[in-house]
Amino acid sequence: MFWPIPEEKRLNVVDAPISDLTLALLKTLRPEKRKVEAQWDETKRCWEVSDVTIQWTLRNREKFMFSAVPSEVIRSMRIAVMPVLHREDSTCWETPKHSNPMPWENFGLTVDLHDGRYFTVPILEHIPTRKFYERQRFAALLKSALPAVLAAETDAEVGYPGMIWRTEEWEILGIALDGEFRFSPDDEIFEKIFKLRILGHELTDKVSNRYWKVPLETFYSWLESSTEETVTLDVYLQGEKEPISLDGEEVTEE
Repeated sequence: MFWPIPEEKRLNVVDAPISDLTLALLKTLRPEKRKVEAQWDETKRCWEVSDVTIQWTLRNREKFMFSAVPSEVIRSMRIAVMPVLHREDSTCWETPKHSNPMPWENFGLTVDLHDGRYFTVPILEHIPTRKFYERQRFAALLKSALPAVLAAETDAEVGYPGMIWRTEEWEILGIALDGEFRFSPDDEIFEKIFKLRILGHELTDKVSNRYWKVPLETFYSWLESSTEETVTLDVYLQGEKEPISLDGEEVTEE
């Protein structure tokens, strides 16, 4: 009465305590949470809990993407306190754009279901699995674009599939263009490179001081026949005994 607390600073649990009856009614609306264990299926490359499957579809510097089937049974997803948002009318869930998900890899993905069940699956130990899906998706994208890219003129409106391999200091861009797959390093690193290898094949066709190239159909055949889980580019620099091995990231138009 003498020192009223402003409404916006009051604690709801004190200002409007819930009665036992109200609490019981709320529990009927949302079942009590109970933890269940997910199982890893190596054949399907997914986590499963009875009727729910979770797969990684993409991981890059900006976001994680997951496929959840069926999505309608899922109440929410999160990685620690970072939300994973559902794309409307799809099975895809993703972290907020530009959220830099990399520091969150040590945490698990927690999935809450509408029936009260929840489970957490690891992220960090499944980086190769996520990379496998990136590789598979890029191979499918390249295959679908192959006829158009091979037949297109230089100025044709064609979506040219690409990947990028990068360190903190420099990057190498790979792009499907004019019937070739070209590997273009940054200018500052170009002269220091004396050899490139990808999927176990050495790139031998160097175009002046611009890029390395390989016929697009040949590169696709390497990609399709490789048993590697990632599209790894080995970069050999002058004066270095061991190559720098980089995993490729798909170039998106976002």
